[in-house]
Amino acid sequence: MTDDNDVEEQGERIQGLSIEVGELFERQNTRADNLDGVQKEIGELANELGVPLEAVDTNSEERPSQLVTPYDLAAAAGSLDEDTRSKLDSEFLSSAPAVPPMDALDRFIIVTVGCMAALADFILVGMPPDTKWTPSFERSVVPTGWLSERVKSWNVGNNNWLARQCMVPFDKSTFPGTDIGFSPFNHRALSFGHDPSPLGFVIGMMDIASGRLTGIEHDGYFFSAQTDVPDLGSACLGPLLWLGHLISDVATPMGIPVPGTSLLELMQIRVPGVRGDPTVADVARVLYQQGYDFRHYLVGGVVPALVEGLIRLYDWLRFSNSDDVERDGVRAQLAENYVADARKNARLASRLFWAHAIASGANAGRITIQAVATEDFFSAARNINLAEWEMFTIRTIQYVKALTRDTDLDQVLANRRKLEERWDSLVSDGGSAQVLYDKPSEAVPFKKVNL
Repeated sequence: MTDDNDVEEQGERIQGLSIEVGELFERQNTRADNLDGVQKEIGELANELGVPLEAVDTNSEERPSQLVTPYDLAAAAGSLDEDTRSKLDSEFLSSAPAVPPMDALDRFIIVTVGCMAALADFILVGMPPDTKWTPSFERSVVPTGWLSERVKSWNVGNNNWLARQCMVPFDKSTFPGTDIGFSPFNHRALSFGHDPSPLGFVIGMMDIASGRLTGIEHDGYFFSAQTDVPDLGSACLGPLLWLGHLISDVATPMGIPVPGTSLLELMQIRVPGVRGDPTVADVARVLYQQGYDFRHYLVGGVVPALVEGLIRLYDWLRFSNSDDVERDGVRAQLAENYVADARKNARLASRLFWAHAIASGANAGRITIQAVATEDFFSAARNINLAEWEMFTIRTIQYVKALTRDTDLDQVLANRRKLEERWDSLVSDGGSAQVLYDKPSEAVPFKKVNL
């Protein structure tokens, strides 16, 4: 009986082991099928991204001898030393620069263009030609600008043909019996309609339609007076009358004020450290009387135009032919285009900013030299190149926006490009992650794709 029981027990054990072996075999087949599916997905993903992979036959019973999996990379990364991991952090995890760095050629061009702009500011723009209101300074070291003097030498009379055809109600220059400070030499600076700006256009239209003159007194108070009878025909032709009148006044001896003068006349703010405690409005009016008019403002525009033209020409000549790469996958193309445009704009913004910074700094130095030589505030203020400072302000805002833009997508694409460059080495190395941290070949810049 005992022998029969032992045989029965052994049979049951063998049967149980057979069942367990069968279950393990099924699990192994399931895992093999899962691995085949993962390998197939990796192959499809590689084909979609355009990454070269060793051909894998997922239907074959043979397993590929060299297939890099995340487990291989994780194991290899875990075996790296501290220095290599630090290199990994700095290369793959650090933020991409928001603005492409400058090289030696960029710096040379920027400094050269900035110096050319400074020279043009000194020789061509200089100080505006004197008027009867300009005091003489024996120690003045900044000459009258050659181009400014030539432009201002072309004069016409105040009562020219175009002025007679485009008469406007805001052109009255004197108001006898009042102390508002209007005169033939400053009424254009004090009347809003003579301001060649959007604000001057709006108020000029209102004055033409109502037959009034709207301005500001010499002490900062608003002034409005009825100077003509409202005319429906004049109101309909208001834009042409306003523009024609300003054109007729541009080449007169006093010219018209610079754009924005009407806003400056509203600023009754004392200028610190100046004898007589003049306000900003006083400075704008006095500078106009001393020759700083719209013509001199246009001549000053030569400096920012020189910087803008030369820097943009250099950028176009050097980088215009670099946007010619094709990639698979629409989403990848859109990302490449977005980053390429963002970096291109940031690169141009940085070059323009630094070139304008040199030109504006040179203009500030010219103002300082004149102030030290004459010890007169208004003589120094006549050296301000308003057009250049306006452009420098715009480029500064754009440069700050470029520096503070989000660069996460830049870093993602940069990491993708580094991995693509080293993928062949990764496959041939049998899955070792060490090649991922070796220095790649010459980096490929972000390039725009034509969809």
